[in-house]
Amino acid sequence: MKQLLLLIAFFAYSNIQMHAQSNNELIVADMQAYGYATSLKDSVIYVTEIMKLPVARVDKKTGFLSKRAEYSNQLKDYMTSIGVEHATCAVIFNRNKVKLNKVFIKMLNKAQKKKNFVIKTISEQDFTFKDPMTGM
Repeated sequence: MKQLLLLIAFFAYSNIQMHAQSNNELIVADMQAYGYATSLKDSVIYVTEIMKLPVARVDKKTGFLSKRAEYSNQLKDYMTSIGVEHATCAVIFNRNKVKLNKVFIKMLNKAQKKKNFVIKTISEQDFTFKDPMTGM
């Protein structure tokens, strides 16, 4: 009986947590992002193309993309699959594609000034971000 009550309490608590989390997030359909990956053991900087995220959840208070770490982990997993170990990955995002493109170009220009680095673009055919909640 005690186990049943604990199980019910657990499900009630997790349902409340899921509801609270969803109340703090907005789902936006127009989020754009690109990924950036580099390894300290390599002189190559990997950059994905700017792509539209399938479903993006944004924190209501900060406007930050929720689950940013999961998006970075997707890119890190891809980098590992192509043989780049210990990559440091970041996801840069914006709802405004023009603003994101400016950031993208600025980042590429800074990387090109570093003469000992090579920039490789990862095409959308090779890698795309998936929704961390559904995996699609």
